[in-house]
Amino acid sequence: MSFKLIEGAPRTSSQDPATAPAAVPDRLWARRAFTVFSWLFLVSIPVQVFFAGAAVMVNPSWWTFHLDFVHVLEWFPLLMLAFAFAARLPASLKWMSVAAGILVAAQYALIATRPSFAAAFHVVNALVIFGLALEIARRAPSWRA
Repeated sequence: MSFKLIEGAPRTSSQDPATAPAAVPDRLWARRAFTVFSWLFLVSIPVQVFFAGAAVMVNPSWWTFHLDFVHVLEWFPLLMLAFAFAARLPASLKWMSVAAGILVAAQYALIATRPSFAAAFHVVNALVIFGLALEIARRAPSWRA
């Protein structure tokens, strides 16, 4: 079967339209997933800080929540990076996702240095992570894009 040559389109004389490969799907799903995970990451940081604050101010049993919740939070930057590539987002969002992952990993290193002065930077690093998460969420693609 032969198709007419449309200006600018390649010849497809040997392809049957029923078996032709599908067009590249729209990447809206990946943009939406990136946006959702960037906002989840942003919201999860104050939740994590709340757990730590409750452990210090209310009851040390809250440390369990703080320690368990980080194992959820730590996946968000990795998922954001994967969706940033799938959505073909700008390199800046990819690099910021990498930086967020590195900063979250640094939290483990900082707290492991106890009892030293460096452990105090665990709290400061949380503020840096929050600022970065805010910038990522601000730059995330619009849900309707």
